[in-house]
Amino acid sequence: MASEEHFARALIQIIKDAGTAAGEIMIFGAIESAWLKSDYADREDLMSGLKYAGDHGWVEDAGGGKLRLTTKGAKA
Repeated sequence: MASEEHFARALIQIIKDAGTAAGEIMIFGAIESAWLKSDYADREDLMSGLKYAGDHGWVEDAGGGKLRLTTKGAKA
């Protein structure tokens, strides 16, 4: 069974693969769409990874359904 950290790293990889750099934002809906098309395809796992990434300072809520990739997250 994959861990919250595993899902958080997969989430960060989706953000990076989209060309998002530290300090830039990405619309959560685009992240969710990419997630659901991937091998993960489980929204609960996405939310678990999002919580882990937020708790560890890898992403920040940018408001309006957007996430900001932090410098720490870009290095994760």
